[in-house]
Amino acid sequence: MPLGREARAKLEDTQAQVSRLRAQVEALVKEIGPSVSHVANRTGSALSEATGITREQAKAALGEVTLAQVGLVVVAAAVGWAIGRFSR
Repeated sequence: MPLGREARAKLEDTQAQVSRLRAQVEALVKEIGPSVSHVANRTGSALSEATGITREQAKAALGEVTLAQVGLVVVAAAVGWAIGRFSR
């Protein structure tokens, strides 16, 4: 039976260590939790802002491409009209 007492003592020691570790983890979570939440909120805000800026830049680029395409069509139409007008 000495082995049983020794095993029981080790089990109780292990349970005590687990309880102490659990208390330490809970204390750390309470201490660090607000900081992590703040960082997560700031990261989310920065990501949202970056997404908005990227969308605005994409829209501006699309507008420039569309404007350039319209300009090319107008120039092509003018050249076609001129060629048609002067080739008679």
